[in-house]
Order: sequence, then C-alpha cells, then structure tokens
Amino acid sequence: MTIGILTYHDTLNFGAALQSSSLLACLASLGFKAENIDYTNKFRYPLYRFLPLLRKHLSSKYFASAGKLLIAYPLYRQRQSSFARFYAIHSSQSHVACKNTADLINLSGKYSALICGSDQIWSIINNGCDFNYLLDFAPDNTFKISYASSFGLDTIPDCYAPKYSSCLKRFNSISVRERSGAHLVKDMIGHSPSVVVDPVLLHDKEHWRKVLQDSKANTPCSYDLWYTNNSKINCYLLPGLTTLPNSKIVNLSRPDFLINPLRSQFAGGSGPYEFLHYIMNANHVFTTSYHCVLFCLLFNKQFSVFLTGIPGRDLRITDILTRYRTEVAAIPPSHKYSKLLNIPTLNFSYFNAQLIEDRRLSIDFLTANLG
Repeated sequence: MTIGILTYHDTLNFGAALQSSSLLACLASLGFKAENIDYTNKFRYPLYRFLPLLRKHLSSKYFASAGKLLIAYPLYRQRQSSFARFYAIHSSQSHVACKNTADLINLSGKYSALICGSDQIWSIINNGCDFNYLLDFAPDNTFKISYASSFGLDTIPDCYAPKYSSCLKRFNSISVRERSGAHLVKDMIGHSPSVVVDPVLLHDKEHWRKVLQDSKANTPCSYDLWYTNNSKINCYLLPGLTTLPNSKIVNLSRPDFLINPLRSQFAGGSGPYEFLHYIMNANHVFTTSYHCVLFCLLFNKQFSVFLTGIPGRDLRITDILTRYRTEVAAIPPSHKYSKLLNIPTLNFSYFNAQLIEDRRLSIDFLTANLG
C-alpha cells in the first residue's frame, strides 16, 4: 500500500516545494511508495495566490501594496509556471483533492501509514489552528508518524496545549526538526521525540546538482544573492548592499517586492530550480529564509541570515546555526548596515562531518518505523 504524507506540498514557496519533494524522493530510494495528500488548507490558500492576495490588500485598503501586486502580475505568472514545471517532475499527490476534515477521513483508509511533516505544519500561526496537520482526523488503528515537523513557536498557548497533547499521544512515533520542538513535545507527552534533519538534508549536494540541471536561471558572472520577504529589511538594506565589492546583486524576493536598485537583477519569477542555481553559484547569500540557510550549508556557501528579534520566529534559524556551529552568520535586528562590511568567513568542516551522522540517524528513523 501507499504511504500518505500531509505537509505544505503545493505552494509557490521554495522551501515547501523542496522539502516535500525531498521526503518523497528519500522514501522512494528506500523502496517505499508514497504520495502527498492533496489537502488545501483554507488559511494558507490565499497566501501564494494572486487574486486572493489582491482582494486581501484591497479589502484592507492597502492600495499601494495592491498596486505593486498588479504591476508584478507577469512575474507571478512566471513563478507559477516555474513551480508547475518543478512539481510535474518531483511531486506526486493523491488523485482525490481534500478540502476539509471529512475528505481526509474518507481518504485515510487508502494508506498503510500516514506521515505528517516536514515544515512548520504544527504552527497555529501558519496553519490557522488546523489540527489536521497533527493527524487529528486519522483513525486510531492507522499507523501515524511525524517526520521533522516544526512548531514555529517557543511556547504553546495554554488554550491549545490540551489539544496538542491529545493529538501527539496518538502518534506511533514522533520526530521533530528542532531541539526546541523536542522540548515542547516532552513537556506535553512526557518523553522526548527524535530530532531529525529537514528532508532537504536527506540528500547530498550531488543529488541537488542533478536536480538543478533543469534550471533556466540566467546569472551574472559574479553576484551576491538577496532572498528575503521582509519588506522592512528589503527597503532599508537592499539598496545599500549594492555598495559591496561584488559587481551584481540578484534579488530573489517575492514578485511584488519590486525593489530593483542600480546593479541589481530582479528574479522574482523564479521557481525551485532557479532558487537552487542562484544559491549554488552566488559569492555570498543574504537571507531570512530557513531553507535558504540549509542549502547554503549544504553547498558550503558563505551566507548571512537576518533575525527578526521575535523568539518563536527566529528559533528554527538559531537552532540550525547552533546545531552546526555557524552562529556567526546571524545578523540581529539591531545590527547596522555599516557592520555588514566585516562579515566573518564561515567554516563548514563541522557541518560536513556532522551531517553524515545526522542524515544516517534520520534515515534510520524512517526505515525503523516504516520497514
């Protein structure tokens, strides 16, 4: 029978696309047949779709944002096409679309096991308090595991803690992505889960080199990569970064962030292939993205990551930096641009050695629970 995976699987988000395809590829390499459950979360649905996002801006009277969105429409279409090209090759999903809990219940009997994860699927902020991502819909006799699920929170609000606890206790086996998440699980169910790597780290850099061969990116000979969807950081820092020694900046931010200063190449219509290409070939990467950080580590690419100062939001970044001894890559929100001129050089030797063991333990978790 087939294994069903519940995650953020079908969005115009680089990290979501790459982590969901990575878990499918890893399971296939281990001899398991798996597919993503085609579940549409009503809360997340508008976030990456043009018309719902436009309506949201207009109803909130954010007319400047709506105007930028309209100008960026061709780039949204380009990004949609780029993602569709990637998903057509690297994704597999259920033929039945699920729009609610009842649909998930009806489909669950098809699967020999259910996996939830990875990504921040357990964040009530990101999923709109949708406990389907904790497999709340699954019958008791269905084998349920979590792989590298993330809370995206430093604490669970008291009003939600009982629901989290009751759902977590129904799992046959739990793994999480961050050590902070392991502490939350232990507090709720009394024992620690496994801590495993994000699915993109289940594969080595050679795997990803083969994947990005389908990239259509057109890059300068020498460039720094800028990838952040934080509009304040974009407005304040990006124009200044053109004064760095490198000859060009590639801006991979969201299509409606049409900040395109002198000597900058805007690449907002890119898909996952181009995302990988731009990271692998950059001189230096500036980002706020968790998965961008992971690929910088994997490709041993020098990077700097901007923190928000919001503990729960920064946890996934600080956790991975601490785990692999690259804390100096973090730029706190109080940091001034002038100090970016003295960026420390990262040493990836510890990461390269430790990832081999972490990857082995993560794959062992999957085979032990599914074999």
